[in-house]
Amino acid sequence: MRKFLYKLSYTVLPLWLLAVGTTVYYNVRIRPNETGDLGALGKVPFGLFWDMAEPQGEKPYPDFATPESLQGQSFDVLTVGDSFSNQGYPGYQTGIVSTGLSLGNYVPEAVPLLNPFQSAYDLIDRGAVDSTVCRTLVVETACRIFPRRVLGINTDPERGEQLKYVQPKVEHTDAWALQGARTWFLLWTGLVKRPVLHATLTDTLFTGPRGNELYIYKDDLLYPSIAEDQRETIIANIRTLHKKAAEAGIHLFVLVVPDKYEVYQDHIANNPFPPKTLCNDIAQLEGVSGYIFVGDRVLHPFISAGEKDVYKMNDSHWSHKAAWPVGKQLGERIKEAARGAETVR
Repeated sequence: MRKFLYKLSYTVLPLWLLAVGTTVYYNVRIRPNETGDLGALGKVPFGLFWDMAEPQGEKPYPDFATPESLQGQSFDVLTVGDSFSNQGYPGYQTGIVSTGLSLGNYVPEAVPLLNPFQSAYDLIDRGAVDSTVCRTLVVETACRIFPRRVLGINTDPERGEQLKYVQPKVEHTDAWALQGARTWFLLWTGLVKRPVLHATLTDTLFTGPRGNELYIYKDDLLYPSIAEDQRETIIANIRTLHKKAAEAGIHLFVLVVPDKYEVYQDHIANNPFPPKTLCNDIAQLEGVSGYIFVGDRVLHPFISAGEKDVYKMNDSHWSHKAAWPVGKQLGERIKEAARGAETVR
């Protein structure tokens, strides 16, 4: 029995103590500080070294979760997008509204699962949105998903019902996260590939004691540029959506939100990642660039001037410091396009 216990003391017991220690440390020190989507995804305790308070205020526009809820509504602008269109008061729509335009936001419950280009096409095609609902339709997308989403537009009349969505079930628990502790340990030791990448900046572009550090989502590197064999299809699909909107008397704008990496890549010291030109490629698409608004050109001057927290350190999303100027410039461009349309008439 003593020999058995002795073997346990240097075989099983150390592993058990490591497991218990890891679980306690993770749940006490790491888990409470996993702020932002990058913190949750990469198990990074941003709460220990970064914190930014976004401005608080009442959202100056209504949300609509179903096509039916848009009936009888009338706005200058209707936005359809992904999580960047669901940031509330700090989001880009506040910037659009600041230019004097009225706005509604179509945000189905399962928005992370949707293709906003498909949503926009379906809303028009099924008669849920026309010129009585909005004069301008803004389809917003994160840059890194732009190629896949545009290529995925389905215009087949037999495609079936696209406007019904299922809200995924999310179970919440207050129990100690054993699985989370295991994932953190594997990420910390490098035993699994990290979904959140880290780099050092040449300038201090975030607040806090580690303001020269950059954290990005690995998928920011997924599409470094538009593939040549996809370019013509992307252009054709954008034209199809533009034509569909025009037939309904609606002016179309596509808002491309730049990826965090592409915005900061020129400020990374000894950049270990490949260069990315996707935003620039999108802005120069032949024949459709006139109704594509790429936000990176608004943001580069702020970052070059040393503005901190243009994006959130703990998140793949931008802060109000980026969203509001982009929204304001887009709003002015929408008004300019509307004046041009009136002149033509």
